[in-house]
Amino acid sequence: MSDSINLDEILLNIQNIQESGTINIALLKYHHRKQEENFAITLPGNLNSDFLSDILTSLESFCCDKTSHPFDPVGKSEDDTYEYINLSNIQDQWSYIKELIVDAETYKEKSELAPSASLSITKLSIEGSSFTYHLGKQQTPTEKLLKRNRVLMSSNDKLEDKSNNKVFLFCCDVDFIVQEDKDGNGYVFILDRKNFCKIFNYDEEMKAQAKANVKKIDSWEFLSSPDLIYDKINQKNVYHRLAKIFSDPIYLEQIEKTSPADLKKNLLERSDGKFGGSDFDGNQIKLTNKNLDKVMKMIAKGFRYNFFANKAEES
Repeated sequence: MSDSINLDEILLNIQNIQESGTINIALLKYHHRKQEENFAITLPGNLNSDFLSDILTSLESFCCDKTSHPFDPVGKSEDDTYEYINLSNIQDQWSYIKELIVDAETYKEKSELAPSASLSITKLSIEGSSFTYHLGKQQTPTEKLLKRNRVLMSSNDKLEDKSNNKVFLFCCDVDFIVQEDKDGNGYVFILDRKNFCKIFNYDEEMKAQAKANVKKIDSWEFLSSPDLIYDKINQKNVYHRLAKIFSDPIYLEQIEKTSPADLKKNLLERSDGKFGGSDFDGNQIKLTNKNLDKVMKMIAKGFRYNFFANKAEES
């Protein structure tokens, strides 16, 4: 899977993109609460060539020798990978961001808004590509930095105060990339997990997904009772893992088709002693406060092994 879902179209064509690629940059104030304060403004294009060069350099440096891997919100971020999820996971928020950009005003009209921007979206068009790429970066609102500071510049042996609403900072690093086709389908590549989760409030998104789909666990015959999962649904180690499971329909089907006896056999033989007889009531797993985290980790393939399909996961 990771061989085909990746950023190779960009990473393998850096020089060509730098010569023929085009970008449009929007600065946004994007908060989940007080949405009435959100806005988008488009930046003028006079520095686009410089921005494109810096962005591609940052991207190439970060992704050098890395491979793509499915996003694992409950696992550790690996140094040799960048992650991806289906765009459908953040589709509502992404549609809202695009609406803000469509209605964006120009920098000339609203330059005073730039210092309060918290997000940049750089639209990258590549000649001959069937995808449009949007490169996102959490920006630091300059108004916060200047709250107790002044920007002073030397001019003819005098100091000029440049601490006004036309001064702002812009970082060319990349936190996430949306790869989207003409029908609005695609993937989100996550380069900075912490910033991605903050921008899209993804923790709350996972909790909502887990609660919306939690009834699916009623059909999991390998559990003697799902009650403890319901009781602990607000714990991060529970809803994070449920959200991960529910986002994978193929894996859900494997869970449904695996008999309790087969799962027990796989766990006893393949878990390196992590599961023993005390974890079971007959062929079913007996959930307790003591083993809940272990069981949830197992179901979410946190041991890098799919005990339902009885095979190791890709590392």
